[in-house]
Amino acid sequence: MNPTNSISYTAGSRDLCSYLGCNQPGQLRKCARCQLAWYCSRECQKAHWKDHKKTCQDHLGTNDKLDPLLKWIDKWRLALEVWSGFALNLHNRENHANWLAGHSFLIEIEKNPDPKASDTRRGYLLKRAGYFPDAELRQLLAVAEGPVEHINQLQSQFDGLKNNEAAKHFVMMMILFEDVNFMCRQVTFALGPDDMKPKMEALVAPGADRRFAAKLAEGYIGELRRCMQQGKVEGYKEYYALIRECVPPAPASPVPRILGAYTMPISAETAANFQRLAAAQMQNFNRR
Repeated sequence: MNPTNSISYTAGSRDLCSYLGCNQPGQLRKCARCQLAWYCSRECQKAHWKDHKKTCQDHLGTNDKLDPLLKWIDKWRLALEVWSGFALNLHNRENHANWLAGHSFLIEIEKNPDPKASDTRRGYLLKRAGYFPDAELRQLLAVAEGPVEHINQLQSQFDGLKNNEAAKHFVMMMILFEDVNFMCRQVTFALGPDDMKPKMEALVAPGADRRFAAKLAEGYIGELRRCMQQGKVEGYKEYYALIRECVPPAPASPVPRILGAYTMPISAETAANFQRLAAAQMQNFNRR
């Protein structure tokens, strides 16, 4: 793996500060040189420089491989977040509360050989996609070509994103194209563009519709492959609507109606009797 072809959105791209010591949302500004890292303050940018300087360079317009890839990722990143949410099927997973802490979403792509696919959105085709155990992805990084120092840096970046308590609340996404490795992550309830965030949150929230989530995960690969072939960045909207039509939401439980109420004054003696009865019941409960 050539170091100049290794990219890492190490903390969620435009959504979270790239300095892992911060990793918080805010009004972010990108690194003027590489245009890949985003920071909420100059202090975070300075603190991250020791690690970031190893890969910070002006990628755009200087590399025939990276230039079109970065433009494609810029078009597709939010859409791929949505597809990672469709694939997640979280509440049908064993030990779902901690499942994401040990699994990440891999998307491997290849160049579209069609000479007519000049549109940036059609530049790449899907080879494979899915959630894989982190151990397999660490092995993928371990066998990469390139200097040992660089491979260690990639593994360190991956571990920095995964080896923390918050990892179970984030989708870690790795986009792989030949010798280019692109990593980013996003919190589960904020996947995708703003108009999809409520739908994504509903898929991971307690009480999520498990039948609907399973159906989304069942056919997403074929649909994602078709969308990439056609350059339909927002094709996830049609897919979501189609699955929602096949698996309509369960009817809401009826809410009991209060038809009326009245009060009746009681004497002080009756009130005192109620209090003694309540105290006796509490004592009996505590003895159990």
